[in-house]
Amino acid sequence: MKRIFCLTAIIFILLSLFSCGERRNYRDDLSCGELVDKATGQIPVDMGYKALGGEHIEYNFSGTELDDDHAFSASVASGDINEVGIFHAPDVESVEALKALTEEYLKNYQEEKESFIASYAPRETEKLKNAEVRSYGNYVAYAILSAEDKAIFFDTVEKLLTP
Repeated sequence: MKRIFCLTAIIFILLSLFSCGERRNYRDDLSCGELVDKATGQIPVDMGYKALGGEHIEYNFSGTELDDDHAFSASVASGDINEVGIFHAPDVESVEALKALTEEYLKNYQEEKESFIASYAPRETEKLKNAEVRSYGNYVAYAILSAEDKAIFFDTVEKLLTP
C-alpha cells in the first residue's frame, strides 16, 4: 500500500513538472502593429482607436530596452478607456521582465487614474480594475477592456499567433 502511494506521488510530481515546463509553440513573425490592428478590429468602439506613439512608451515604460517591437492603441472617445498593447521580446529571457514591467504599468495606471476615471466615466473603472497581461511565446499583450472585449482581444491574438 505504501509502495503504491509513493509510486502515485512520484508519477503525479513528474506529470506536474512536465506540464509546468511545457511552452506552447507560437509564431514569431508578426509585427506588434499588425496584431494590435487585427485584434482591435474585432472590438469596435465609437470613434475608433488611435495608435499611441513613442511618448507612450517613453513616459510609461521608460528605460526599457527589453523589446524589439511594440504597438499600443487606445479608444479615441474620451469616455472610453479601452487600451491595448503588445510587446515583442527578442528572447525568452526578456518575456518575464516585459510582463512584470507591463503589470507595473497597469498597477500605476490604476493608482494614479482610478479616482479621476470614476469622476467622469464611472462605468469604465471596472475595465481598469480588471486589466490583464498575458504572454504568447515572445509576445506580451495587455488589455484594459470590458470582460467580453478582453476575451475577444486575447482570443484573437492567440489565434493569430498559433501556427
